[in-house]
Amino acid sequence: MSSSICRNDVKSLIESALSTKSLVVGRAVHGYMIRTISPPFPPFLSNHLINLYSKLDSPNSAQLLLSLIPPPSRSVVTWTALISGSVQNGHFTSALSHFSHMRRHDSVQPNDFTFPCLFKASAFLHSPFTGQQLHSLAIKTSLINDVFVGCSAFDMYSKTGLQGYAHKVFDEMPHRNIATWNACISNSVLDGRTYDAALKLIELLRVGEEPPNSITFCVFLNACSDGLYLKLGRQLHGYVIQFGFGSDVSVLNGLTDFYGKCREVKYSEMVFDEICAPEAALPNTFLSAASMKSEFFWFYNMSLFYLHIDDKTIECGKNLLVLPEYRMQVSGDFDMKTFKVLLACS
Repeated sequence: MSSSICRNDVKSLIESALSTKSLVVGRAVHGYMIRTISPPFPPFLSNHLINLYSKLDSPNSAQLLLSLIPPPSRSVVTWTALISGSVQNGHFTSALSHFSHMRRHDSVQPNDFTFPCLFKASAFLHSPFTGQQLHSLAIKTSLINDVFVGCSAFDMYSKTGLQGYAHKVFDEMPHRNIATWNACISNSVLDGRTYDAALKLIELLRVGEEPPNSITFCVFLNACSDGLYLKLGRQLHGYVIQFGFGSDVSVLNGLTDFYGKCREVKYSEMVFDEICAPEAALPNTFLSAASMKSEFFWFYNMSLFYLHIDDKTIECGKNLLVLPEYRMQVSGDFDMKTFKVLLACS
């Protein structure tokens, strides 16, 4: 078992257990390691095991394994695996506690993977003071210039209500990837600052290092529909086509919802017709728009395509006003839920 090939095989087994979210397999591999490898385990295998237990929400096993590793062998990778798993499973206080222990007892410096986890924990705990301390440390270690660290710091300040600090972090970032711009636009939307979101989108289109993606358009369309900014949304529709997202289902879903909420039902129908293979989420959005105009034939057209009908679809269907001219015989193999909606609407 001392050969590197065997150890790489064990590493692959641990990764497989993690990808399949199988704690049973992970523990079996761990047991095999105990029987075949003389302690202590190679650091890279210990790190993989700690990552496995942390991500699969078995923190006691992860911490026990970490305590068995000699302090000189506990690297930032070891600690970050524990911190990341804690954050992923919602143990935010534990994540910050692990970070404190890492700094106080092992004198290990965080890296560009550690900081985003810590900023996320601070944001969820709504602890801007902790976030500011982390920000100071990120500046001291020069990691604040990393695009992912800077983006996570910005997001933390936005979610904890310190918009002034958030804008400062954003403005001082030397590089901004599309995730950073999306976070900025999204937080503006969540705060109800649609105008700020529009300004950031314009700035992205003008000076952004990367072009907008489908997430950018979906976030901003949501802002336009909530604020009923019809003119702005129409302009964005033009950019959707210009940047090649005219066939993206998620973006078309957002456009359908936007036009529906703005009571531009004909445009909503036009966007719907552009989709070759509509998904369940989009017909539900389309039905919501239809409800505003009492257009039952849209629901009937959905049935002709044999689309998946879920509970949300049924609720939308029940709200439709069925006019006598739309009552018709339905042929074909229909889902029982669809039949119940037709009965309820008749």
